Amino acid sequence: MTKTIRRYTSLLTLALLHICSGIAQTTNPLDVILEAEAASGGRIGLEVIRCRDWQSVYCHREDERMTPASLVKILSTGAALQQRGGAYRFATPIYTKGRIEQGTLHGDLIVHGMGDPSIGSQYLPQDSLRLGLELADALGRAGVQRITGRLIIDAWQAELGVHPSWMLEDIGAAYGAGLYGLNYADNALDLYVGVVRGKRKATSVKILDWDRDSSIQWRNELRTGKRNTAMVLLTPTQAQARITGLIPRSTDRLNLRPANPDPATYAGQKLMRLLKEHGISINKPLQVSYKPRPARGTLLHTYYSQPLDTLARITNHRSHNLFAEAIASLLKPDGADMSRGEALTKYWRDKLSLASNSISLADGSGLSRLNQITPAALSLTLVDLMGGLRPHDGALVESLPQLGLDGTVRSLMGAEEVTAYLKSGSMRGVQCYAGYVEHEGEWYILVYMANGFATNREARETLRQFLRLAFPQPRS
Repeated sequence: MTKTIRRYTSLLTLALLHICSGIAQTTNPLDVILEAEAASGGRIGLEVIRCRDWQSVYCHREDERMTPASLVKILSTGAALQQRGGAYRFATPIYTKGRIEQGTLHGDLIVHGMGDPSIGSQYLPQDSLRLGLELADALGRAGVQRITGRLIIDAWQAELGVHPSWMLEDIGAAYGAGLYGLNYADNALDLYVGVVRGKRKATSVKILDWDRDSSIQWRNELRTGKRNTAMVLLTPTQAQARITGLIPRSTDRLNLRPANPDPATYAGQKLMRLLKEHGISINKPLQVSYKPRPARGTLLHTYYSQPLDTLARITNHRSHNLFAEAIASLLKPDGADMSRGEALTKYWRDKLSLASNSISLADGSGLSRLNQITPAALSLTLVDLMGGLRPHDGALVESLPQLGLDGTVRSLMGAEEVTAYLKSGSMRGVQCYAGYVEHEGEWYILVYMANGFATNREARETLRQFLRLAFPQPRS
């Protein structure tokens, strides 16, 4: 199948001619795509570009807008790595407000959150207590043993919480946690429920355990049923949540793992306990604010996250929505009245001179179904993110999981079949993959976007068949 595409790209500073011509094979790999579409009624957008000469060797529906799901994370992490560099770190400044005399801070201690998504993250176990330990050390160096005022957590930031287009069931789950100025422990909680059996076979569902340092008041409406439909309903910054739905009667203990809509209070309680263990007392109760605050005081210490390249790797290996949203926020110009999705859209449209109808993003993670991009536009961003003729000339590929070995693409197919570094993206009716493939000494860009399939399993199997035909193993 041969198709000519004319596309201007500032990446190469000249007009490139992309010839879509499958490498000669007994079976054309594109036949697999066409057969899958006919059988399922879904659409598959595809583009494979050979990096040596930027020739498009396979393409199908490459100019149609599609829902990318978590492929948006490629755009977020890639843009931030380009703009800020892999060594960039999120900062969390800590202030004192009041005078320090004879071991006493006569005033308040203020932690000013600035959007670091990684504080206390389960994916950085070495950092689980680092904020508190650095804070205790800074107070010790300042000679402070007692604070007469409060620990104040300033957790405000623009575009607080979740995107309004996210599904209700998503924002109650750990993977749909909102972004705040101060984030803690992935903004998620362990919440264990189970069926308690009484006399005469009567049963009820009880909340068994949760971390009491969280401020959330749980309203339990769970009942028993044949399958698990449990769901947590919550509102960002509010300390109440409803638990609804069913869990199977045989359930003894189940972790619902909901999002934490009030992470600043959770973090504050942990910090106060750790400071007390280090002999530093705070006289007044914790205060948390999700609204803009006035001038903060005298800088005591600044806590820094791990480098951006480390956070990008976690984002793309774990498909971490909270990390992705925080990283996308780095693209917002200071003082600009725009959302993370708008900033991300503008970045790539301006950089690559993309047509306005080829990319439109609502968020920075891909959780919104309003996100739309063409395979061709995504291919161009992957070209740009290479930084040269090989993916390893750029920063993005180091953050992508290797097919068959890592992250969300570990089980797609064996690493011995195809050497590829891919990000996956999925939601109901959407299954996508994009990244880089190495075959017989050549590098290729791959974008595969399946929308409207009845099951994602069908879309994954179609990609497997395509990859085996397009990048066959040499005959022994």
